[in-house]
Parts: sequence; C-alpha cells; structure tokens
Amino acid sequence: MVWLQNKKRKKPDKTPNNIPKADMLGYETCVVCGRKTATPKTRPLSRRQYYVEGCGQLCEGCYVELFL
Repeated sequence: MVWLQNKKRKKPDKTPNNIPKADMLGYETCVVCGRKTATPKTRPLSRRQYYVEGCGQLCEGCYVELFL
C-alpha cells in the first residue's frame, strides 16, 4: 500500500464545487462555442465588446459570424 502514496495524482479538471477550473480564472466563456474570451468577469456589461443582451458573452469569431 505504500507505493500508492508515492504515485502522483492527476489534478482534477474541476474544483470541489464541480465548477470547471477555467471559469475560476476570471475570464468569460463564449456562450456559443465555449472558448475563453479576453473579457474579464469583473468588467461591467456596458464596457464589454461582443456582449449580446439576452444571450451573453461571445468571442470575436462567433460575434462576427452571427452579426456581421
């Protein structure tokens, strides 16, 4: 049983609250494709690029594809 203690354990992809680690880092995720955006979660909605009211935060690529 001692050899089990010496094995390195893989870090989980989720926190104890079952929240993906990427969401804990402080940046928004695109609601369409799921990619990380460059928008901090702390930025007010009125100052965000590619934010669609009633939908959420989009990445630049999805915004251009859907609205331009």
